Amino acid sequence: MNPPRSGSDERPQRIGALRALVRLLPAPPAALSAYAWLVGVLGVAGTAVVWWVDPPFAQLAHEPAPLLVLMGCLVLGELFPIPVARGDATTSNVTISTTFAVALIVLGPLSLVLLAHLVAVFLDDLRGGRRPVQMAFNLGQYALSILAARAVFASTSGVPLMADFRPAGGADLLPAVLAGLVFAVVNHTLVGVVVALATGVRLTQALGDDLRFTLETSAVLVGMAPVAALVVVDAPPMLPLVLLPIIAVRRSAQMTALSEQQALRDPLTGLGNRTSLQLHLARVRATPGRPAIGMLIVDLDHFKDVNDSLGHDVGDRLLVEVAARLTAVAPDDAHVARLGGDEFAVVVQMADRDTAVAQAEAVAGRLLEAFARPVEVGSTRLAVRGSVGVAVATDAEQVAELLKHADIALYEAKTERARHAVYEPRDDDVETERLTLLANLSEAVEAGRLTVAYQPQADCRSGRVVSFEALVRWDDPAHAHVGADTLVQLAENAGFIDQVFDLVLERALADLATWRAAGHDVSVGVNVSARQLSDEALAERIATRLLAHRVPAGSLVVEVTESSLMVDARRADVVLASLRALGVVLSIDDFGTGYSSLVRLKQIDVDELKIDQGFIADLSNGATNDMLLRTIIDLAANLGLDVVAEGVETEWAAATLTAMGCDRLQGYHLSRPVPAAEAVAVLEKQARDDAPVPGWAVSSEARRPALRLAPDLLDEVRATAGGDAPAEAADPAPAGAPAPRDRRPTTGVDVLGGVPC
Repeated sequence: MNPPRSGSDERPQRIGALRALVRLLPAPPAALSAYAWLVGVLGVAGTAVVWWVDPPFAQLAHEPAPLLVLMGCLVLGELFPIPVARGDATTSNVTISTTFAVALIVLGPLSLVLLAHLVAVFLDDLRGGRRPVQMAFNLGQYALSILAARAVFASTSGVPLMADFRPAGGADLLPAVLAGLVFAVVNHTLVGVVVALATGVRLTQALGDDLRFTLETSAVLVGMAPVAALVVVDAPPMLPLVLLPIIAVRRSAQMTALSEQQALRDPLTGLGNRTSLQLHLARVRATPGRPAIGMLIVDLDHFKDVNDSLGHDVGDRLLVEVAARLTAVAPDDAHVARLGGDEFAVVVQMADRDTAVAQAEAVAGRLLEAFARPVEVGSTRLAVRGSVGVAVATDAEQVAELLKHADIALYEAKTERARHAVYEPRDDDVETERLTLLANLSEAVEAGRLTVAYQPQADCRSGRVVSFEALVRWDDPAHAHVGADTLVQLAENAGFIDQVFDLVLERALADLATWRAAGHDVSVGVNVSARQLSDEALAERIATRLLAHRVPAGSLVVEVTESSLMVDARRADVVLASLRALGVVLSIDDFGTGYSSLVRLKQIDVDELKIDQGFIADLSNGATNDMLLRTIIDLAANLGLDVVAEGVETEWAAATLTAMGCDRLQGYHLSRPVPAAEAVAVLEKQARDDAPVPGWAVSSEARRPALRLAPDLLDEVRATAGGDAPAEAADPAPAGAPAPRDRRPTTGVDVLGGVPC
């Protein structure tokens, strides 16, 4: 497992002072390379001249002890910088070598100062594996800074530029401070030019970005230099007292940086958190000449079910693995963060603005591919799926809205059942309306203002209403009637689909109990969403309401869509087995639009199929569609299943489907969904026997006999569906007789591949 990567301290985003940025720059362009080599050549040339006039090792013999001590402190200070938290998710490494460099500049000789600092910088660059051009620039910039600082000290103190070692005095305080400030400013300026050349920003802006921080830190370090220069000569044993504050500052800075890092990291995954993401976006927004920015929000599907069924420990381990996978496939310069719960964010930068959206979508594809392999959590294998919302910003103003836009796109991805979606400006109006609807729906659920309408289902043999489908309805004051699909999507994404289902179930069973008490032998169907199909307490909730209303389980039809069976097959099997044991009728809704198989339908042991209205709408629009309908109906009859055709809107369609062998019809031709009071009126009219038999209703003798499958083909179907015994060729079932109940159907596509018509 690759370690999680956050967006702050593993990348060259203002890590260290500007000098550290230079050391991490990629291969430089021609102008930048020429400038870096020029600084290096000038610094080395100046150093060579000084060493030619005043060899450093000859000077070391005059006062070896204090000079060696200061040189050693300088090297250690360069190799072990102090990490200082910047308060914006970045850490700057401040080298305390400045204190000892300025002390040596005050004491002299110049040749030893150059020797000590160049050795320290060379060792640090060698350790960092920097390229020759970077090493040359770093050596040159420090040499030039030291030369400039010594020149200022000589001109303000009256000490010759090339003077030998001399003890410091009180009169050297102001010249030492001036020399230290010049050392810092020259160093900062030389690096600022590099940043300007590398990023294309103006030099004044490059110099001003970190100037305040440079002056603040340099002032502290320069202020300690005269003290070190005095103590190392006059009272060497007291030098550790000078080092103690530096050590204390270093320790305090480390703790502060660690605390800030912890405040900006997610403690579970080690990724950056929401605050670090916002700070990262703020830095990106303030960067001149920045590339296009892509924000991708990744949300896991049905993560709540993992926590509820397997425990939070398994859920936490799943999140850690997901974080590692996202980090592994994200671009190297991406910022990966956990927003909370099962939501992650990935910020990517793209140089080509014209293809930014395509590049961001490519990254989204790689992120989703990270979920292709199941996740092993102990002995449990978890299939993980996710959705991604993508938003791209090409200007500073858009960056501020990037997170919101990506969140809108994520909602679109989940609503449309797509793997990812890209934000479009027109989505803003849709999102505003969605949020308004969501707030109103939440209030409506709490206040119980949702209603239930009932759409009748009529028996094809008698034309009488024998069942109703309970459909949730909501009339929002601001948006008039809200469609059931929209309502269910809102409730699922907002997390209160269970409350909506409980309300529909309660009212449907209450009305059903009233109807049955009045002598109407009918059933009622309720719809179960994919998310509820993974709730192992569903059967218990339904059983509780059945007992409360004294309604037999067989009069309740539980409708599940074919596609919902495939979302979490293992959990769905457990829930449906519990419902089967309870005795309710199981119905596959929208049959023919999903991807289930004979084996799958055999496992769940259903009672009826509801043919999707898309097939009914295309009735007689082509021989293939009619053949498909006939095949589904015939196969269901052979397997002992009832067939319900929904979306029936014409007399001709009703008659045709009845002739094909459907058992029940549902649609606007019979009735639109009606309130409970109107449903009662329909039943009472039936009970008085004054309701005429519809023209499309026929007796069983007039119905087209179901196509009987040949015994060998029926054996093949049963074997495919998981059946046990072969059919007896010598004892075929009589025409029109129901087939055994242990045989189950397939989708329309699968049917055409295996059954001749």
